[in-house]
Amino acid sequence: MLEGDRGGGGATYWSRRGSGSHEYYLPILDVVGGGGQHLGIGYMEVWDPKPIGGEAQVRQLLRTGSSSKTVKGAWLRVQREGGDNPLTITLGHASGGSLTSATVAPGKVPTRAPGWIHVTFSKAAKLPANSSLALTLTSPGTRSYEAFPVRKGTTYGFDRTTIFDSGYAQFNDGGGWVGWDQWGGHDERNSDLQFALDVSR
Repeated sequence: MLEGDRGGGGATYWSRRGSGSHEYYLPILDVVGGGGQHLGIGYMEVWDPKPIGGEAQVRQLLRTGSSSKTVKGAWLRVQREGGDNPLTITLGHASGGSLTSATVAPGKVPTRAPGWIHVTFSKAAKLPANSSLALTLTSPGTRSYEAFPVRKGTTYGFDRTTIFDSGYAQFNDGGGWVGWDQWGGHDERNSDLQFALDVSR
């Protein structure tokens, strides 16, 4: 995404919009084609963060499709709040039980602002078909990290093909898993963690 500033003589000077040298903005849009085709990004604003550390955890629920896939790694956008405790990412069943995991050294997680990290799991995990899974972030230290979900724009007319439509973000402060708190609402189920999986068939 570019933004334009008016210069002398009515000319517009375009420059890349971004808050950092390696951060880029993409527009939210839904381009609709013939035959019900959709192309675009249906995510809206970033929501308030939740802490990760001690009893506080966050996770992304995932519902697998009819075919099995193999996951070797994951990308996540997080921020380190302090301390020297590692961050653990676990991929497993939503009801409990790990399929694979990875641990990130604290020095590899950005502290000044949220940033992307990549992990390679200790072993590749074959995801069972038609199953409820979760990508869970934990740390032994209190308030060591934070995670920031993004809101799905489906209630504003964006098509479900422009967002991840097989799960949502949750947090657990020690009282059990619930959807995010935002805009005065509780247990909101229309947001996703900022994540991606390294998937192969």
